[in-house]
Amino acid sequence: KELGIFYEDLSKEVDTYIIVWLNMGYDFPVLKTIANNCFLSTIKTLEGMNNIIQKLYKLGIVSLDAYNRYLSENLAQDKLIKEVIDAMHLARNVNNADRSFYRVWTVDWGFSHEIIMYGATLTTGTSNAMSYLNKILANWNSAGLKSLDKVKAEKVETIKYDT
Repeated sequence: KELGIFYEDLSKEVDTYIIVWLNMGYDFPVLKTIANNCFLSTIKTLEGMNNIIQKLYKLGIVSLDAYNRYLSENLAQDKLIKEVIDAMHLARNVNNADRSFYRVWTVDWGFSHEIIMYGATLTTGTSNAMSYLNKILANWNSAGLKSLDKVKAEKVETIKYDT
């Protein structure tokens, strides 16, 4: 119902999805919340919801509290990514590619949001600004520049390119 789909006979869907999810440790309130968020995200199939639940399960997110924390953390990260997008003067929303880039920059390469924002200001007037920002940060990462002061002092050459 929360996904906006209706079945005359639910027995196959219950066996295929609901019982499996319940056995994974999910209860009805969290399943209803996930279904509602799937619907709002234009995921309107049980298979689509199952993909989300499988991802959440791998992350250890089973309870409603854990799911709500996960959503809050993602919203906070999206807000930071949106700041980067705005600094590049792009008029668009955050997408999965942006999240992937940001995860690499912060988790894998260890850059602060401050350094990423500085890099974003250097992309003005470039085509494909997000890819260009990635190239700038990759150059700084290769040079071992992890602080804003070092980045500004070294003035590592960033290669302009069109994609």
